[in-house]
Amino acid sequence: MNNKNLFVLTFIALTIAFLTVACDFGTANWPTDKPRAPFSLSAKMTEDRKGVILRWSAPESGDEVRGYEIYRWIDVDSVRVLDAVFRGVRDTQYVDTTRIVAGSILFYSVNSYNGAGVSDIDTSNSRIPMAWIVIPPLAAQNLTATALNSYQIQTNWSAVAGAIDYHVYRSENADFSNSVLVSTLSRIPGDNLAHIDSLNLKPHTTYYYKILSDNSSIGGDIGVWSNIAVAKTKLAPPCWVSVKIQDDNSVVIRWTAVVGAVGYHLYYGSGLANPIFDYLIANDEKGKPSVFTRVRGAAPAPDTLQFIDDGFVDIQPGARVFYKACGIEVFAPSGDYKKDIVGDKSAIGKNKDGTDKGFDTKK
Repeated sequence: MNNKNLFVLTFIALTIAFLTVACDFGTANWPTDKPRAPFSLSAKMTEDRKGVILRWSAPESGDEVRGYEIYRWIDVDSVRVLDAVFRGVRDTQYVDTTRIVAGSILFYSVNSYNGAGVSDIDTSNSRIPMAWIVIPPLAAQNLTATALNSYQIQTNWSAVAGAIDYHVYRSENADFSNSVLVSTLSRIPGDNLAHIDSLNLKPHTTYYYKILSDNSSIGGDIGVWSNIAVAKTKLAPPCWVSVKIQDDNSVVIRWTAVVGAVGYHLYYGSGLANPIFDYLIANDEKGKPSVFTRVRGAAPAPDTLQFIDDGFVDIQPGARVFYKACGIEVFAPSGDYKKDIVGDKSAIGKNKDGTDKGFDTKK
């Protein structure tokens, strides 16, 4: 290719490029006035919460508009800082997916332009459409639930960016039908959060928990659900335990049956003011007949369990003896008795004067 032909092709390419730019900015049909600003700007999250949908209305008819510019500010310590500019937008809708951070506050304005210039960009001018949005928080992370006793369950989770409030929900059903709002925790500091639920829990019952993060109190929206955590409340302790010392110095211990218990353990306590129940007197074992006598109660009274201690404790005149009955939910490995204790109740028996043997109880 000779220099003449190269020059001609270069000239043609530059002419096409010039005309393209000229058409874009109105050179071919140059307007005399810059357009007025668009109006009715709105901002909302996308369905996947990874972007912000901006929509607005074009200026009044008669204004020639070749495109739009979008300005975005972020809130930094209550000061608006220009964060991004999106130019060359041809439609009256734009999806911003740039650095969408949970909990951040974003402000937007939109301006129209043509070959004569850009509509007023002074944000103090009331004609400039403005919109703002608080990015919803992330889902609470690492939710766990642990039964503390027969009427309390503790939930723990990790704090997440953007969350102001955490709503703790509970259900007895895995699909969360008939769920209840247990509590709302607001502006709790720290990275590891916890809540103890004691709202009408039933013993020996499985509960499901999940948490909804939220920043709607500052103009945002609810977040997404956390993972689901499951816990089962422990067995209730026996409603009462009684101790009676017989004339032959044997001791009769009775207690109410526990719903859900597969068996029982009976402990003797040593000490006076604060006895330590470290002596296992009798216990049920898997696959073996119960060592405790069950007495059927006349409805609606519950059944009772009974055990006679006829030698483990040497009763002396005036002595106080301590017993604790424990329901067990599952059988522990042989010899590892303390792991299966779930509910317990203690009682004391007293040989009052060495001859008249009676009993008293401690619930």
